[in-house]
Amino acid sequence: MACACFENFLLYETRARFYLVAYTSDKRSWRVLKISRLEARELEVVEDPAEYTEHQAAALLRTIADGNATVGGLQLAARGCGCVGAIRFLEGYYLILVTQRRRVGTLAGHAVYAVEETEARELSWLRRGVLTRLHMQVIPLPHPAARPPKSTEEQYDERCVAPLSALPRCQPALSAARRRYLRLLSGVDLRRDFFFSYTYPLTSSLQSVAAGRAGCAWSSPFCWSAHLAAPMAACLGGPSSPALRRWLLPLIHGSFATASLALCGQPVSLVLLARRSRRFAGTRYRKRGVNDAGDVANHVETEQARWMGAGGGGGMSTDARAQSAPHPGCGRGHVDSHTPPTRRAA
Repeated sequence: MACACFENFLLYETRARFYLVAYTSDKRSWRVLKISRLEARELEVVEDPAEYTEHQAAALLRTIADGNATVGGLQLAARGCGCVGAIRFLEGYYLILVTQRRRVGTLAGHAVYAVEETEARELSWLRRGVLTRLHMQVIPLPHPAARPPKSTEEQYDERCVAPLSALPRCQPALSAARRRYLRLLSGVDLRRDFFFSYTYPLTSSLQSVAAGRAGCAWSSPFCWSAHLAAPMAACLGGPSSPALRRWLLPLIHGSFATASLALCGQPVSLVLLARRSRRFAGTRYRKRGVNDAGDVANHVETEQARWMGAGGGGGMSTDARAQSAPHPGCGRGHVDSHTPPTRRAA
């Protein structure tokens, strides 16, 4: 089973660093992730090796606040229920936090959540605004002190670290490019069909998990946050490191539905889960057939799980089916059906 991820996040900021404080639902285990704000072009993330109690974490934050009292102190920047990763634009990296969640059901006894609609803030260097259509917190990591000094040969835009001499236009072009990238990111509506679990690898089938063959979630074609996790994975020991699994949430794109019914007087629980592959995905007018790597356009794996008896103790069976979008001119898509044998409790 995958290592459980933290469920609660507090993001504090000083002039030199961000401190991402995370704790479990029972508040027994607290950890701290230090993110440097002094390096604009590279992401510097270090996990504090110590595990804290609630009182020890509070004492640590007071110490940090006292040590930075003369340069602005320690401020609470954001709250969240999950960290997705980081993305780089013209001004350095942005940290992405899921701020609200909605429980949609359980799978094999593990809670499954969908990203819920929330207000998202842009905590920029010069001002703080609201991205009304972005349902994640987008937080610039570099501090203004990380910007290189101005010189006669290289002049820098007021809000970007890239030299203007490297671009065909001047400051208006930089600002327009930044606004364009943020508009593109704000168009990603994570309220629709993005799911995650803190304790269960949704990127793998139930049969693979039961057989111990779940594999690394970030390498799965069904993990839609793999690109966002890559910068932090390079700092925390790689995609398979326990530190990365503690801090980041693998997101899947698809659908999740549950139902309960009675069959011959016995309770039956049904779960229907569809995972969409991130490889060769897109609209049907742009992504068709198979690419050179053998990836089928808009590949979707659908899994159905059934539990018999109260609490699922009477037995379990699963069905898995893979389907892609139909090729132009064809009435049906390619379907590969696989039904593992039914396993019942003795």
